[in-house]
Amino acid sequence: MLSFMRPLIVSGLGTSGQTCRTLTRVAFGSSAKDSGYDEAWLQALLHDHPNLLPVEAIEPALTPLMSICREMQVPSGFIDNLFLTPDGGIVLVETKLWRNAEARREVVAQVLDYAKDMQSLSYEAFEAAVRRARKDNAGFRLFRLVSPDGDGTEEFAFADAVARNLRLGRILLMIVGDGIREGV
Repeated sequence: MLSFMRPLIVSGLGTSGQTCRTLTRVAFGSSAKDSGYDEAWLQALLHDHPNLLPVEAIEPALTPLMSICREMQVPSGFIDNLFLTPDGGIVLVETKLWRNAEARREVVAQVLDYAKDMQSLSYEAFEAAVRRARKDNAGFRLFRLVSPDGDGTEEFAFADAVARNLRLGRILLMIVGDGIREGV
């Protein structure tokens, strides 16, 4: 979106009751106390509404997105948000607010480190990391999150696709925040 455009909400499109109102930017403030909006809030928003991510415009094959977990631990840190598609596509999201000093170049290195760490995971290790992040029980199956009604044959194909995407490092990396610094 161009910076000079003003986002709008249009309700009742094409009806006599059509309304249109301009959106205002959410002020993240200099601290979470000032605004109530922090990186955890942004992570939760994305987890609850994965359709906010413009993935279809970047790589249409990575839709629909299913929220998998937040704060998944890998050797280099914690992945803020992890999403999968029903056919095994992987999307990793790192959230950073403008005021965060890491919102510069460091965040690019951070997401690359996360992808490198994920590339070394087997499907079983990946599923175990998701289980720990979700604090789920030992009966947890990753496939059930993306396809609750799928059968065993589909689960094998899903696991193979995820394992292949991990091995090849085929992961969409996204940095999401309230602004991007020019140096990034």
